[in-house]
Amino acid sequence: YRNLSHKTDANIFGKVNWNIIHRAQERLALYGDLQYRYIRYRMSGVNDDALKEYAANPDMIELPLLVQYHFFNPKAGLTYQNKGHMLYASFAIANRDPSRANFTENVLFDRSTDTYSGNMPQAETLYDYELGYTYSHPRFSVGANLYMMDYDNQLVLTGRINDVGKQSTTNVKDSYRMGIELTVGVRIADWMRWDANCVLSRNKILDYTETVTRYDADYNWLGEEQVFMPSTTIAFATFSAAKM
Repeated sequence: YRNLSHKTDANIFGKVNWNIIHRAQERLALYGDLQYRYIRYRMSGVNDDALKEYAANPDMIELPLLVQYHFFNPKAGLTYQNKGHMLYASFAIANRDPSRANFTENVLFDRSTDTYSGNMPQAETLYDYELGYTYSHPRFSVGANLYMMDYDNQLVLTGRINDVGKQSTTNVKDSYRMGIELTVGVRIADWMRWDANCVLSRNKILDYTETVTRYDADYNWLGEEQVFMPSTTIAFATFSAAKM
């Protein structure tokens, strides 16, 4: 491949904290973040990343491209503290732009008609809801955090592997990650502390079509099979995890 890419990334943000209650051992605070982010991405040149379904001969495909994104990422939360107890809630919106590989693997450019074909990647949007509680004592601490991450156009692995073994991604319209994070810590001595955490989660894609790549016994490519699933687990997502 031979190509040249330029990426411009600029942002501006503001943050505010309001101490509604501010006593010796009791505090109630409200905070908010606002961020505007601009991204301009220009690429040119040729590559051989295009998937076989988009080109009969995927070698050295030209892809001149200019994309721009305008992201607004707000966040707000409320925190209450009293004698070692802390209760908090927050809501945030975050956006993520596709990577260069998302474009080169899924988009083709026809110089004769000056048009694009394939599956143009979309920016990913996350709506994050969290509610948590922690208690801290000189000798121990415990905590729990509930979260719900609702995605629009999440970029996920598809199951495709290109000719150099790289895994491909694509947008899925509706998906989510939800679960609970549990933590506990004990100070066994002044010089020793034991901490553990556990995450229980459910990570699903709704109305997903999976692409399965088939090979014969000699690893010759046979083609791809598509399977529709009304609900399926996100690849490489963890149902449960523990650490000590």
